[in-house]
Amino acid sequence: MRKQPTSRRAAASLALVLLTLTAAARGDDTFRSRVAASERAAAAPLLPRDDFQTRTGVRAMRLALDGRHLAWLWVQPERTSLWLLDIASGERRQALAAIQATSLDWSSDGRWLLIEQRSRIAALPLDGGEARLLAALDEARGQAYLGADPLLPARYLLRDKDPASHRFRLLRKRIDGADELLYEGDAAPTDVAFDRQGQARFIGTAGKGGRDLLQRRDGRWQLFQHCGALIHCTPLAVHDDGRLVMRGGGANLQQLVAIDPATHTTQTLHADPEGIADLADALLDPRTAQALLAAYDTDRHHVYAVDPALRAPVAWLDRRFANANLDLDVANNGLILVTERSDRLQRERYWLLDPRKLPGADALSGIAEDQQAPSRRLPESMLAQRIPVSWRASDGMRLYGFLSLPPGRDAAKLPLVLRPHGGPKAQTRPGYDMLTQFLVNRGYAVFEPNYRTSTGYGRAYLFAARGDYAHGRVYRDMLDGMDWLLAHGVGDAARQAITGHSYGGFATLLGLTYDSARFRVGVGMASPPDLALAFETIADNPVQDATVPVAEELAALHANDAATLARLREQAPARMPQRIAQPLVLIAGAKDERVPVRSVASYAASLKALGKPVSLLVDPDSGHQLEAPMARLATLYLLETALQGPLGGRADATRSAELQSYLQRNLRLDTMQSPGAAQ
Repeated sequence: MRKQPTSRRAAASLALVLLTLTAAARGDDTFRSRVAASERAAAAPLLPRDDFQTRTGVRAMRLALDGRHLAWLWVQPERTSLWLLDIASGERRQALAAIQATSLDWSSDGRWLLIEQRSRIAALPLDGGEARLLAALDEARGQAYLGADPLLPARYLLRDKDPASHRFRLLRKRIDGADELLYEGDAAPTDVAFDRQGQARFIGTAGKGGRDLLQRRDGRWQLFQHCGALIHCTPLAVHDDGRLVMRGGGANLQQLVAIDPATHTTQTLHADPEGIADLADALLDPRTAQALLAAYDTDRHHVYAVDPALRAPVAWLDRRFANANLDLDVANNGLILVTERSDRLQRERYWLLDPRKLPGADALSGIAEDQQAPSRRLPESMLAQRIPVSWRASDGMRLYGFLSLPPGRDAAKLPLVLRPHGGPKAQTRPGYDMLTQFLVNRGYAVFEPNYRTSTGYGRAYLFAARGDYAHGRVYRDMLDGMDWLLAHGVGDAARQAITGHSYGGFATLLGLTYDSARFRVGVGMASPPDLALAFETIADNPVQDATVPVAEELAALHANDAATLARLREQAPARMPQRIAQPLVLIAGAKDERVPVRSVASYAASLKALGKPVSLLVDPDSGHQLEAPMARLATLYLLETALQGPLGGRADATRSAELQSYLQRNLRLDTMQSPGAAQ
């Protein structure tokens, strides 16, 4: 490239600055308009806390590749049943009255429904025969179901491990029982790409040493690409011309690419048009390996048509579902299964689109809504639509996150709650979130920042923290976002709180330790008082098959070297309980293998000894996540009770006898004497 004259370079730089400022101003205007729309909406009444969690409804909706049938699970309080729909006739029938299933897959010919049932794999024939057990997964052999074969009929994929040699195998198994060995090696297979004849050509693996991409060459599996501990390079399919279609490529953002194995020449098939996000999902035609769709998580889950034939129906769906997060599945006959999700939709809606009937009203039809609707206890009109937020950190880095506001309320007068996600290698994505909607309904503005080290925004974003996870850069990102909101007319600076789970729980302890003048109350779930100790504990846990050891992931993030660990220990809230000056509620699981409950209990005891306002709830049956309905209900109760006094939000004073009993049994410590606590 020829060097530009200085004047031209200066003009180009000025133009770039002006474009950046214009884009930023446009973003600010969009943000303000969305805040104003929330303020104009009708206010919501106080909703029962029980209604924010639901475990019933339709799950695992699957469209057969031939487009002739749909299958799904209907979860009810007393049982789960399996249902089938003949699309042509419209006949719906219950195939199995009671089943303990976790996932469904169609065989490539649409004649068999493969059912994963915890530790068993079964198959149901569509000709009306009885379901048959295919495999009882052997935990000692590390067996795992990897889905239906995408090309060959009546087959599925299974991973196992030889107990003696500890070598992994990938098997293609026929429903009639015959096996075909596809791979054997020291690394665990996670993904496989077949050529158009059904031969395995590329395999993704994960284990010690990180993630690798292997190629079948000269009769054996050889390293094609080393991907590292944190970067995914997922093989999807192989074209007739031998090119590998995969998730990868790009110096920063993950894209949908095709690679020539001979020359390693890479062609980008699709990348985020906004230039913000990694590829979140992609759909290929299993018959041809042609890319059909690509999706990215930015302000919402955006689906783009890669195949020109799908541009018109995808554009129509974008108009029809303007604020929704859609997942699409395309059958060989052109029918499209549409899964509708949104911030305000407590349970998904399912639709079937026939693009040949567009733009007619009969092109789109609802599926199983009579079974799904009763599981939605919360009206959409009373919930919050997440507002995307983008701000500059104090060091200049562009960051992203979400704001949720109570409808019909003046945003400037709302108490502001910071809710950082866990991880720290994780991401807050668009969609319904129980805790966020609960806090919004109780009258709080909720800010969820995707601070640096969050996934989904590229390599530079992921690795930008360089281990500064305590009272440093990542925590500063969160405060910079809060300051940006306050400067843009959102939140009452005198009424701020912080709550989070896991690393978000650690951030809660940081907030009350270092910024007690800012945060008037904190609620931490699975909160490690010493992050260095938590990292060491997680790294010492047994390594699961087909995963990268946590120690290697931490090393990639510069989070477990001696200097970083020393800094984390020095800045640990556990070392300075005397600095806590505001009420703190801690919630933990007795079986947590990542954040040992003894460390949380010891920290709470040190606070009590100093006369600090602290409560500690320990659920005896939970691990790192609180999954039991009563544990989650108690969490909501403690959250609204803790925030109401310092921030002035709303709370539901009612408590069932069951909740009262649960609190009396499991609220181990309560110097604040929350209602329901054991005296």
